[in-house]
Amino acid sequence: MKRVLRLVPAAFFCAIVLFLVDGYAANAVVTDLSGHSYEVASVRLRTGSKLKVVCGESRMDVPFKSVSSMKIDPARISSVDGRPHYGVEIRLSGGAVLGAPLEDGGNCVVCADNGIKGKSSKVPYNAPFRNLSGVRVLGKGENEQTGRSDDDDEDGDEE
Repeated sequence: MKRVLRLVPAAFFCAIVLFLVDGYAANAVVTDLSGHSYEVASVRLRTGSKLKVVCGESRMDVPFKSVSSMKIDPARISSVDGRPHYGVEIRLSGGAVLGAPLEDGGNCVVCADNGIKGKSSKVPYNAPFRNLSGVRVLGKGENEQTGRSDDDDEDGDEE
């Protein structure tokens, strides 16, 4: 019995560490439909940890922590299994892109029942997808990963 009681604090500590690692959320710039951008700390989905995405006949549960940016088009609404979905273009942190660009008609939609939450200027931030046009997770863009900017390529070609 004493041995079990000695393990309880260690188990509690491990549970806290796992919760913090699993619950880790990054900072992001969230843009609403009017074009205003907000820096949101600890950004995450309003419900769950995965985006419900449909691309053609394919259905995917995309972990939000793997998203580096997404563009949302609430004007392009469709129904999937009786639930509203909005047009979406998702860029993953590895560089892969889900869906054709929204400007080209896109072929992916995301479940409209979700949204983004976090803290903006130390006050709670909560917005459904119907009010958003984009989310860019800070530190996960292609330039941030490589440490290079688009200007680096232009400077190198001129020499």
